Amino acid sequence: MIPGLLALARIDLEDGRLIAADERLNLVLTRDPQNVNSMLLLAQISERSGNQEEALLWMERSIKSNQNTLLPRAIMARHYLRKKQPKKAATYLDDKTFRDSDNTLILSLVAVINQQNGKYKEAESAFKKIIRLNPRDEVAYLQLTKLQSKAGNLTDARSTLIELDAHVPTSSKGKILRYKIEMMEKHYKEAENIANQLLGNSKTKFTGISLLANHNDVIGDRQAAIKILNQHINNNTPFFLVQQLSNLYTKNSEFNRANKLLEGWIKDHHDDLQAIMTLAINYQFQSRISEAIALYEDVLSKKPDNVVALNNAALLNFDNNPEKALGQAKKAYKSGGNTSQAITDTYAWLIHRSGDTDTPIELLKPILGKTKDSSILYHYAVMLSEVDKESEARDVLLGIINKNQDFPESEQARQLLSEISTGNG
Repeated sequence: MIPGLLALARIDLEDGRLIAADERLNLVLTRDPQNVNSMLLLAQISERSGNQEEALLWMERSIKSNQNTLLPRAIMARHYLRKKQPKKAATYLDDKTFRDSDNTLILSLVAVINQQNGKYKEAESAFKKIIRLNPRDEVAYLQLTKLQSKAGNLTDARSTLIELDAHVPTSSKGKILRYKIEMMEKHYKEAENIANQLLGNSKTKFTGISLLANHNDVIGDRQAAIKILNQHINNNTPFFLVQQLSNLYTKNSEFNRANKLLEGWIKDHHDDLQAIMTLAINYQFQSRISEAIALYEDVLSKKPDNVVALNNAALLNFDNNPEKALGQAKKAYKSGGNTSQAITDTYAWLIHRSGDTDTPIELLKPILGKTKDSSILYHYAVMLSEVDKESEARDVLLGIINKNQDFPESEQARQLLSEISTGNG
């Protein structure tokens, strides 16, 4: 009877009949109060219903009903690892049975717990144990590589990827990671060989083209990089290769070629918003303001909450239409752009230019300790100077001028510093 009810509840759950599934599972619990499977399914129902707290309670109850049950413990540990709470996650695996486990799921959780706790050697040991148990576990190799790279052990990371290639020669992710390491270590011939391997595989051909072009650009042969991309670009090419070629033209100051490439692509791909955005940014960089605005407006007509288009259009619109620009900047900020330093800065700066200085100072304060962007710090210094906080403004200006001799507002920053110093006698 109980197996049948569980099977029917699973079908209900898969078909989205949450109430029916809930009724069947509660019937199971009236007959078997310790049934772990029903509790796990009830946790899924709670999660799908948006009640995360209730889902966690069902998981806790399933653990209490059977202390040796692996799945709910693993789920709870993973939940707290996602929240960056490794000590809490560890409590669900903190007994001898789980610490000595050869289960790769448990070992991977233990590795991440150690990694988040800063115990990198222990994390590395756990990943290596997974690999010993299953030499074809691609994910374990990749996690170990990222851990070793983060710790600065590029030689060890490279060795791990060579081992991965020996056991899982089809791992494109491993090859891409190794390419990056070889380039960082200036092993350019090895990097070129990897790019050619990817190019020779129909599934990774386009990635290989991109990496081969990047390789030639880095070693100083930009014309070879441009030639490689030109040889492979057609109407069916993924846009990232077109964008890469456009960027190379721009780096070469061949702006007309970059523009014509993108204009031709957009003519054949009217709805490619990424392409339209790339051309708009190019026009903006080249001070073709009206053309850039038109493209941003085109993007916004199709995707009104595109925060980059809103932000850039706001900057360009302000001189001729400050009210519209402020509205766009505010929308970008409210639509999730408040997590971006650049978008927060745009909104704050345009408010300041509209005559309100106190509000933008408060907007910028939360990002000041995190940002390395001299333009943002310059804007903050300007605002400080306008609310009679010259001493604080002077400290900010000295910091950015001493650290960065060349940024867009460097001359204005020096001029402002001179004015503040003169004014203070």
